[in-house]
Amino acid sequence: MNRGIVIIAHNTTRHDYYRMGVAVAKRARKYLDLPTTIITDQITLDSNGAKHFKFDHTVVVEPDRNNYIKKATWINKGRFRVHDLTPYDDTIVLDTDYMINSSRLLEVFKQPTDFCCYRSAKYFFSSEPNEMTGPYSLPTYWATVMRFQKTQRTREIFKMVEMIQNNYPYYAELHGFLPYTYRNDYAITLALHTVNGHIEDPADFIPGELQHINSVITRAERVDATTYNLRHEEMVRGRKKKSIITIKDIDFHMLNKENYMSLIYDETN
Repeated sequence: MNRGIVIIAHNTTRHDYYRMGVAVAKRARKYLDLPTTIITDQITLDSNGAKHFKFDHTVVVEPDRNNYIKKATWINKGRFRVHDLTPYDDTIVLDTDYMINSSRLLEVFKQPTDFCCYRSAKYFFSSEPNEMTGPYSLPTYWATVMRFQKTQRTREIFKMVEMIQNNYPYYAELHGFLPYTYRNDYAITLALHTVNGHIEDPADFIPGELQHINSVITRAERVDATTYNLRHEEMVRGRKKKSIITIKDIDFHMLNKENYMSLIYDETN
């Protein structure tokens, strides 16, 4: 059974997702020894500044550009197509802002299931509870890291994701979340829950928590290949309090794209 990483990257006027995908791919080769495939579009291929890097496979599609976040285009629809587009029998799908710093991701291949993702997330510098899809709905599963094999069940999961995407306002009203910005996290949550007959199977969840570095970080600095200093400032009793966390050999998802780009600069130039 062949295994590999799939990265979906469509550039916008604000962010170079292709370049971010290059950094993910380089780290996937270094720390996981896995081949990488990028799913992208021709406009991104024609405009990116990292053509010197060769993915093992490049899949060109026409993306759905009809999604927005904070009044800016966010091209994240169509993830359901990864089931048909992946060249691998056993696939890990990663967001472009995920930082691989260890070989821990290889453990997902040991999960006794044909699909798994994270069920909960942990935020640095905050103790936020796991996000819910709505005030009276389900705990959010995370599409940032997904692993799947090509089976009938996973085909049904991704077909359900397609149905949710195509009828997003209906599901938003049903579960109580905002319908304006499409979220893959919500679609995966509802799809997996539906296909499983509204029962959670622990085997479908990657052990531990997805490590989020959220936007409260004022500055992120790379010390060495897998060590980072994370700086944070907050007002405490009217005074500015500065704090710093040093992390090493921890895989994480960085929400602030500018901070992420500063960390991968040396790897993509």
